[in-house]
Amino acid sequence: MDAIDSGNGQPLAGPPLSIGAVAGGPGTDPGWKSAVMGLMQRVVALRDDVESPLAVNVVFHLPGNILTPEFEGLRTGLFNRRELMVQIAIPAEPSNSPEDDVRELLWDAVLLAEKFAIAEAVITDELAALRQLAKIV
Repeated sequence: MDAIDSGNGQPLAGPPLSIGAVAGGPGTDPGWKSAVMGLMQRVVALRDDVESPLAVNVVFHLPGNILTPEFEGLRTGLFNRRELMVQIAIPAEPSNSPEDDVRELLWDAVLLAEKFAIAEAVITDELAALRQLAKIV
């Protein structure tokens, strides 16, 4: 099911939660690539019945030998009151568990989206369905 705009009941532009990646070239660490791809697949498999007042697109920026992220941590990106992008800069070297790291970063991204949307008066309460999805992926 698509995300629903609680203001007018119309479907949002995209799914309630989506995952993307920008790879910096062939030197991108395969552990990070695998972890992000696995997270993408789990989110797609589990989001069908999720409804949200805001669609959140989380984009992981993976460093490589051509490009590296120009920022650290998480930041908000494109925003149009119905959809918000959260960008995550991934460090060059993965930890012992990149899968755990990307799940934790997804959780952080949902919390950042929620905080941003409340500050912009897009929502008045937490993104409960997205929080739940982020917990189970």
